[in-house]
Amino acid sequence: MPYHVDSHLEIEVKTTVPDDAHKFRMELKNALPMMGVRQDKADMDARYAALEGLVEKLKDPQERRWRAEVLDVRAHVTITCTNKLANGQSFTNLQASLMSGGEGQRFTAFILASALAYQLGIVSQGFSTYGTVMMDEAFVKSSLSFAEASINALHEFGFQLLLAAPEDKVDLSRFLGSVTEILRDDAANRSGTLERVPVGSSGGSRAVDILLR
Repeated sequence: MPYHVDSHLEIEVKTTVPDDAHKFRMELKNALPMMGVRQDKADMDARYAALEGLVEKLKDPQERRWRAEVLDVRAHVTITCTNKLANGQSFTNLQASLMSGGEGQRFTAFILASALAYQLGIVSQGFSTYGTVMMDEAFVKSSLSFAEASINALHEFGFQLLLAAPEDKVDLSRFLGSVTEILRDDAANRSGTLERVPVGSSGGSRAVDILLR
């Protein structure tokens, strides 16, 4: 999927799990019971003691540095992003924080969409694959420009979007193909699709039951 008209992004991921983190994972795995294996009391007691020891170490204020090393997975992986142009030039170590506002938002949204497409297998199955992304409170804390960049990037990767958001927080209607308004009727204590009342009638609009067809 082109990042710009004449370029694409190449993402390289390297796992760099520290020795302490690897040891912690093995101890945790060994302490957890194996599925489908019958255990006697001695085995369960041993596993419980091992788990208790790990929990106590995680709670120990003196082990704060060790806890951060084994739990902070951001330090366990190195991700390098390169923008490769059609003319052979490339720009490595791209970071959204070093870009302009709009470019950084486009970059972040594009990475999000590409990661989702990769994890769901859309890249291997083809971009015609049915893939619906449903988001509640969608982009309510984002700027409109970031919301637009994210929606456009998800569309580019072939996702169909079903977004729900309060209109007084963010207006996404300009970026979507269709919009259904939901209104809460406090008097009837129910919510439903918005029904416009004809001009001249009392009241402006009210909620009606949602009918699934």
